[in-house]
Amino acid sequence: MDYLIDFLKKFGLDISVFSDDFSVVRQSKEFFLVPKFILDVLDEVPESPVRKGFFMGFFDSQKFIPSPFLLNLIYSFSKKFVVLNEKSSWLFICGRDIFEEGVLKLGSSENGLFIALNDRQEILGLCKKTGKSFTNLFDIGFFQRLKR
Repeated sequence: MDYLIDFLKKFGLDISVFSDDFSVVRQSKEFFLVPKFILDVLDEVPESPVRKGFFMGFFDSQKFIPSPFLLNLIYSFSKKFVVLNEKSSWLFICGRDIFEEGVLKLGSSENGLFIALNDRQEILGLCKKTGKSFTNLFDIGFFQRLKR
C-alpha cells in the first residue's frame, strides 16, 4: 500500500481522496479501487474473484506503475498536468520525451511528476518535468509494448 500512498503524495494527495464509499484493495502486486458495497457482497461469496473493482496500477521492481484510470482520477484533483500538441502527443505515446515547444498548457510551473494529456484532455501517461523537458515515465502505449 505504501507504493500507492507515496505516489499520491507526489501530487499533493492522500488515500482519503477516494471518499468513504470506496476501499483500496491490494491483490498480490496490483491495487484496485473497490466500492464498499461490493466488498460486503464478496464477504458473502465463498469464492474470491480474480479481480475486484477498478484497476489502479501495480508495482514492479520497487516502482509503482499507475493505470490510466488512476491518472484520470488524480487529474481531477491535481494541477500537475501538461497538455501536449498533436505531434507531441503522438511522440509521447510512442515512448518519446517531450520538450517545451510541444506544450499547449502547463498546470504548474514546478518540477516533478506530471500527468500528460492531449488537446482533447485525454490521458496519455505520466512524465517527469525537469526544467524545460518532460521525460516519459509511462504512457498508454506501455501495455501494447509489454505484449511483445
